[in-house]
Amino acid sequence: MTDLVTIAIPVFNRVTYFFEALESARNQTLKCRILIVDNASPDVDFFEVLKPYLSDTLVFHRNVRNIGMAANWNKCIELCRTPYILILHDDDKLEVDYVKRFTESIRTDYALFWSSTGIMSASGAPIANEWISKPEMFDNPKTWCVKNPCPAGAIFHRDTALSLGGFDVRLGYTPDFDLWFRLMLEKGAYYIPTRGAWYRIYNSSERITSQLERSGLTTILLRVQIKRNFHRYQQKFGVRPFDSVPLPVHIPLSVLLHLPRGVRSLIRKYFVAAWLKSKPITKSGRLIRKLASAVLGRAF
Repeated sequence: MTDLVTIAIPVFNRVTYFFEALESARNQTLKCRILIVDNASPDVDFFEVLKPYLSDTLVFHRNVRNIGMAANWNKCIELCRTPYILILHDDDKLEVDYVKRFTESIRTDYALFWSSTGIMSASGAPIANEWISKPEMFDNPKTWCVKNPCPAGAIFHRDTALSLGGFDVRLGYTPDFDLWFRLMLEKGAYYIPTRGAWYRIYNSSERITSQLERSGLTTILLRVQIKRNFHRYQQKFGVRPFDSVPLPVHIPLSVLLHLPRGVRSLIRKYFVAAWLKSKPITKSGRLIRKLASAVLGRAF
């Protein structure tokens, strides 16, 4: 048993994959504390579900009301009583030796620890063994500006996360990427040379990522996050990283199909040139968000 890290599982109204996530936490070769935080689920009584498992090391908390996804992740941080926390989504799972590998790799001067992530289907069948094929690329903070290398299995220092304000509740799509980047800039990120977790890819009406993908907003929101990261990078290092970082420059078909045919090429060029390469501060940011709002009919 280690008191170094807590595995926190935020839940809301879904049990489809929950037990697989829970068992991957309970079956760690090196046991640790487990925290389940229910965001006021209206249709599932998670207290009853968890009754057979509750103990001194597996604790359940239910919010009085639904506070939103990112705020519920912050509640996990707030309730955590160990120096480090791993937030495991209820549809993902961990490798059984991940906590042990983390404790063997711990470096107290880092705020964020990450590992390779496998990709699985809704049924749990492996799709890819690694989310990132070359983790050494992320030794350079520039690369973190444009890519989230850890969709599952990130372990981070609780107090540092609290000092940075935790997850940004205003972000509906990138609160995890946003916090990982801020933690990396604050105290660095350390790669644990193992596959620590599996990220599940599937479509479901109850899944926020699926809802955003169907609306065509995922790429737009990611562009905003990339721009935000660039600004933070410039503030910390005093230089703009644009010239030496490979940038994704496409807009997905799901977005382009909603635009008038005659302006698709122009809009594509504008997003590439203005959104990613304009000065990463206020005036251009407001202008670009206004354009996106006008084109897509949704405020940013």
